[in-house]
Amino acid sequence: MSMILAPSKLRFAPLKQLSWQLYHMCQEEPLQISKAIVFLPSRRAKRQFIEELQSFFPEMTFIFPHVSTLRDWVNQTDSLPCMLPPPVSFFERELHYIHLLKPYVREESQAGQFAESLAALHDEFIFAEVPFEKTKNLIPETFAAHWQQNLKYLEVIKDQWPHFLRRIGRSDPCVHFVQLLNEQIEAWKDNPPQAPVIAAGFEADIPVVGRFLEAIEQLPKGKVYQENFWNNSEEKTILNLFSCKMQTPQAEKQEEVFQTDMLTQKLHLGEFSSLEEEARVIAILMRERLEETDKIIALVTPLRALAQRVISELARWNLNVDDSYGKSLSDIPLGVFLRLSLKCVLKDFESIPFLSFLKHPYMSQTYKMHIGKLETQYLRGQLFASNIFSLLKEIPKGTELYKFLLSLQEWAAPLKHLLFQKTIILKDLVTAHLQFIEILSRNTFEHHRGYKEFTEQLKGLEGALNNLKIKGTDYPFILEKLLSQVTLRPLYGVHPRLHIWGPLEAQLQSVDCIIVGGMNEKNWPGYYQQSAWLNESMRNILGLQTRTMWYELKKRLWINLLRAPEVILTRALREEGQLEAASRWWLGLLARLKAKGQYERHQLNPVYQQWARLLDYPAERKVLSRPAPCPPLEARPRTLSATQIETWIRDPYSIYAREILNLKPLASLEPALGPALFGVMIHQILEAFFKQGYEVQDQQAYEILRNLGKHTFGESLNHPVVSSFWWTRFNRLIAWFLEVERALSPSKRFAEVRGEIFLKGPQGLFKLKATADRIDLNIDGTACIVDYKTGGLPTRKEIKQGVMPQLPLEAAILQKGGFQEIDPHTSIVMRYMHLSGGQPPGMILDIPGGTLIEKALESLQTMINQYDDPKKPYLSCPNPEIAPAFSPYSHLSRIQEWQRL
Repeated sequence: MSMILAPSKLRFAPLKQLSWQLYHMCQEEPLQISKAIVFLPSRRAKRQFIEELQSFFPEMTFIFPHVSTLRDWVNQTDSLPCMLPPPVSFFERELHYIHLLKPYVREESQAGQFAESLAALHDEFIFAEVPFEKTKNLIPETFAAHWQQNLKYLEVIKDQWPHFLRRIGRSDPCVHFVQLLNEQIEAWKDNPPQAPVIAAGFEADIPVVGRFLEAIEQLPKGKVYQENFWNNSEEKTILNLFSCKMQTPQAEKQEEVFQTDMLTQKLHLGEFSSLEEEARVIAILMRERLEETDKIIALVTPLRALAQRVISELARWNLNVDDSYGKSLSDIPLGVFLRLSLKCVLKDFESIPFLSFLKHPYMSQTYKMHIGKLETQYLRGQLFASNIFSLLKEIPKGTELYKFLLSLQEWAAPLKHLLFQKTIILKDLVTAHLQFIEILSRNTFEHHRGYKEFTEQLKGLEGALNNLKIKGTDYPFILEKLLSQVTLRPLYGVHPRLHIWGPLEAQLQSVDCIIVGGMNEKNWPGYYQQSAWLNESMRNILGLQTRTMWYELKKRLWINLLRAPEVILTRALREEGQLEAASRWWLGLLARLKAKGQYERHQLNPVYQQWARLLDYPAERKVLSRPAPCPPLEARPRTLSATQIETWIRDPYSIYAREILNLKPLASLEPALGPALFGVMIHQILEAFFKQGYEVQDQQAYEILRNLGKHTFGESLNHPVVSSFWWTRFNRLIAWFLEVERALSPSKRFAEVRGEIFLKGPQGLFKLKATADRIDLNIDGTACIVDYKTGGLPTRKEIKQGVMPQLPLEAAILQKGGFQEIDPHTSIVMRYMHLSGGQPPGMILDIPGGTLIEKALESLQTMINQYDDPKKPYLSCPNPEIAPAFSPYSHLSRIQEWQRL
């Protein structure tokens, strides 16, 4: 059939050209349009084509042609006498694969991982029309053993899967697709349609698709539009400049023309320091081009992090972009609620998933009333994970919270019972799960976003759900797959001229400005995923897609994007903080432009980067100075511990926040056993040892300390990190501790003894209190104050500066007789006992009292006098040299902001 050339103004609009061709093909018989069949590679191209065709009939009524993708055509056609039974869905097939693979894997979790990749390999064989029998002699004995093991997995898709399908009376979806296309080809040979049949934008790399396109070409009014149809050789476009097919003498002459002539397209290249800057500039570019009437702008990128940032940036102008990726059901509130509820049941409502579940917006307000008390009193600060069983032991019986947990346990029981069954029908699990979340929400989910799509999917899989038996522990993996099958896109409210597409969806689309973002090697072309089952040599022998073929396909897809009147290519030097290499195609284009001396003229105007930096820059910058609160005298503390005095010296603001504002930091959820917590436990163990009257000279002292340690560590010993690391350190530490203590042998030991003294200040008495880890009274009349340290020991400089006054102040209290049941002593030794359990296990640092005690008291007295002045502020870290390494109130004082001054 003849081809009518479209006007030059349509050269950048493939689907507009295609609609022009169909329009002119049917001008003599307009009704032929309704009988025409048009095949396009994607549903988005299908929608776009219908819109373009409609533009040729602005004031006329006409019947649309049949526009379809190949997969939709196969699924919808019922005129062909297909000899195959109805196909299973792709999701159902993966579930069956998991069941078939379980006998061949070491761990059942591997079956789910292998099923997806094996299904993809099966489809490659079917589409490439490679018989599975060719794999028999494919792997020689000289190959590694794991390649020999792969044969048994190939047997699953070669023999067991077809046998299983015959048994259930179904067919494979890919086999069904190929069979129906072949039957359509034969049907057209016998009875060719007289109406136009058009196909455009297809890659003929699949044999059956190639034959299908050839069959269309043989039809009386059949036409297949290949890539060269969209290219106009008279135009000086980027495709001519960068096409991989430019190898002819004519192409070389054309290259010479480009040395002097300008491109007929607008081309800009932008390189940015970070992904954030790239996204912001792209958003500015899209916003700017919207000012031009009827201009359509699209961002094409496979990098979702970039797309999501651009969406967020456009939201500042209330622009809701049409994002073709949409959102998976797994990521919207309904999917999150389903996943959290399942995780809670499987983990017996451990603290973090339990709190996340309770705080979900779909949780009933009736049950949310328990969140505050449950979190602050029973979940925070518990070593490792608390679950519902430990909570029921701690919470008083008869309380509302206790009754709620009992009810929760009862509601979850049916689902939990099914989850631990060896064989269960999948539908029963899904039903029990939905019933559980409906109880907790105290509402139906009919009006929640995604529920309708989820239930429709379940109806489509009713056969699989009713008949497929699984192991209960496989359900989390299957649920994740179920949720990921549903993609939701906004039904309204998106901007009609702003789009974000993936590389495949962008094919054949026509826009006025296309922005190809994320031009780094990891995105364009991306990393080739090496097959886990066949190496490159095997794939080449079989005729499957190889690395070279994959790269060529990716390159064609990328080049096909460069058709718009304006093309902008962008990349970031760093993505998520990681330095990235530029795409090979970016580097190739730069090399060509630089060779022609055109690189500078195609660089993106740097003003966009300036705008991006200024976008959130305040018109008036208010710099926060160091906080200096001056609370009234009556609010200032009159009692502090020796430990708090150190905080008072290093960071007075922390004393203000804790003692005056009464702000107490929340304990962590499921805190891990780290150095700080290890130190607390060592203090508790040694306190219990001495207070219970045990002696270090006792031959059983080591076993006693070990038993005390087991009691203190408790259930945390079941944790592998604790049992292998911290418990080993503890055993090494107590052996060293007993050896040292037996050599010291004081006359009397006092553990965890409390004391206090009063100091006079301008506003009255100030109480200094302390709890000494241990005080030893020696035979010679001297006293030794011991401070256990599991962290680092103080340096000589810190001791001289007096920034760690805890031991000197405790010695001052001892000098004045402030400790209970201990007489005043004047000869005092201050001892730091380093108990790390490392190499070496411990260390002793003795410091004589003398002038250090007097200096510590004088310094404290000076501070009391200063802070009894109402004008004295509680500064945040007044001396940066002695600022604490960590303070829970740093964010409150905004230290990182004012320290930059």
